[in-house]
Amino acid sequence: MQYKDQYNREFKTLRVSLTTNCNLSCYYCVAYERLPQQANKHSWQELAKKVLTIDQTLQLRKIRLTGGEPTLYPHLIELVSYLKEHTTTPIYLTTNGVLLKKILQNIPVNTFECINLSIDAIDPEIFYRITHAYALENVLEAFYFGIEHGHRFKINTVVLNNINVDQIVPLARWAKTYNVPIRYIEFMNMGVHYQKFKNYFFSNQRVLEILKSHFELTPSPREPHATAQYYKDPEGWQVGFISNHSHSFCSDCDRLRMDVNGKLYGCINQKEGLYFPENVGDEQFWKTLIRQKNNHFIGSPLPMIFIGG
Repeated sequence: MQYKDQYNREFKTLRVSLTTNCNLSCYYCVAYERLPQQANKHSWQELAKKVLTIDQTLQLRKIRLTGGEPTLYPHLIELVSYLKEHTTTPIYLTTNGVLLKKILQNIPVNTFECINLSIDAIDPEIFYRITHAYALENVLEAFYFGIEHGHRFKINTVVLNNINVDQIVPLARWAKTYNVPIRYIEFMNMGVHYQKFKNYFFSNQRVLEILKSHFELTPSPREPHATAQYYKDPEGWQVGFISNHSHSFCSDCDRLRMDVNGKLYGCINQKEGLYFPENVGDEQFWKTLIRQKNNHFIGSPLPMIFIGG
């Protein structure tokens, strides 16, 4: 079934929050507050059934497993293995990488289409300042293991003013060494920072200006529904910019989010989700959900870990 709003937007990407638990306390996500932690209330079999039902109903193009930190979900391998057996829709993973190596050691190389790995600093002390954990070594070990065994990666970096701006270029040089795309993400007006994020906001236009003084970058055409605007260097290495605030991509957003309670969110700006309907063919339910989509990013007091970071 196809459900579109008046701007021709539809749901083609599903982001599934497996847990709100996380083994880091990144400043841009939780600051210094302790947020309630929740495991997914469904068994992994029930969760798989819901994901596959949505996949078949909406004819998805992409399924992304996220959190919280999805590698803390105790049945991640069983879940993704089952999904791979029952759908041809590509499955992606977003992770902080601290526990990733053990996962990679126990899955086939083609399990995930791509792994988005969050690394906000290549300097261990700055990494600690952001995450409150001396865990960079674990993350890099997982990355190097994954590269060696043929897994595909993208690096995600949130830039915070006065914290990790000096990591922009070192991270880019490091990613280029492995020909891995890196995406710089603007600090978002979400969760504990809602309505007070500007002190740490650093626009991606400024990031681009910094990078252009070190790399020869030319813009690539933006793909439909993409969150990132990419640039390439002469060797084909890619740098992306996810700019929710300065260059919103809401106009053709195709994302649907599921939280750990099974609620669905048609837009990242939404504070309240809708429970999965008993009748998956309920046309009014999907129309209500698609109407949640905004035309620009405004943020939400709801932390990202609850609806799939």
